[in-house]
Amino acid sequence: MKEFHDLPLAGHLGKRKTYLKLRDTCYFPFMRKYIFEYVSTCDRCQKFNYKNALPAGRLMPIVSKYPNEIVTLDLLGPYPASRPERYKFILVISDHFTKWCELIPLRKASAQAIAVFFYNYIARYGAPISLISDNGPQFISDVFEHLSHRLDIKHMKTVTYRPQANLPERVNRNLVQMIASFVEENHVKTGTNFYTSSLSHYARR
Repeated sequence: MKEFHDLPLAGHLGKRKTYLKLRDTCYFPFMRKYIFEYVSTCDRCQKFNYKNALPAGRLMPIVSKYPNEIVTLDLLGPYPASRPERYKFILVISDHFTKWCELIPLRKASAQAIAVFFYNYIARYGAPISLISDNGPQFISDVFEHLSHRLDIKHMKTVTYRPQANLPERVNRNLVQMIASFVEENHVKTGTNFYTSSLSHYARR
């Protein structure tokens, strides 16, 4: 149970998902009961488990029909600076259709820094039709207005504090929980855990 729940690539999933993953591999008597009890008493899950505080609003769902049609940007942090890289933020770039996401650690959360990494993403996959972000100052800056206009990208901004309008923010909430579960007291391994959490997210799908 430790291997399927506690290790970094396991991701500290919930009771049902941990049970289903373990059930596909082995069987032992009363395994569902023992797994549910094990996950329910996990100290890290108790500490970092996020609850939905607000009910879902009546917003129209965002629908994508093919890869790279809609890409979302979200900024997480600030976190305690990792060592020795001194990363404090995570830029999450997600493909709305495939749910593929890339985690990019940042030292500064400036519009210029975010734009550089988004350009790098575009160089590999091409410019999306639409871009979704929140109303953070980095995303409503002149830098992103110029970028969107230059590449003919429709930039849609979600309402602040209404994450249900931006579906991949649910993914981000899972990633935050995974990262928080493995950040050590001195934050030495925080940078590495960005990528471990990304792999764990893909494995849980």
